[in-house]
Amino acid sequence: MATNILLRDNPYINVHDKTVDILYRKKACSLPVEKIKKMYLSKRKLGSWASFPGASLFLPDNSYKLHIRTDDNEITFTVKSFERQHFIGLISWIRNLNKN
Repeated sequence: MATNILLRDNPYINVHDKTVDILYRKKACSLPVEKIKKMYLSKRKLGSWASFPGASLFLPDNSYKLHIRTDDNEITFTVKSFERQHFIGLISWIRNLNKN
């Protein structure tokens, strides 16, 4: 299976027996591959602090949200920008599975 090459050195993701295990920081989930409908990264928003002038100088936003949509609900993880590349390979693999 191509997942061995693609996700071999990934410390947060383990794919085995058609199940994706994600263990990131203090949050974990285990999902069957066929239940995952969509997976993507989005830039995290600052919220109400962004309305203050110059707030972006004091509150740099360097995180992303990993969204995993399943048949039943949506699971989100807050991902640091320097660890984002660990999830991009999984997103690509899931998208290629859904095409076929």
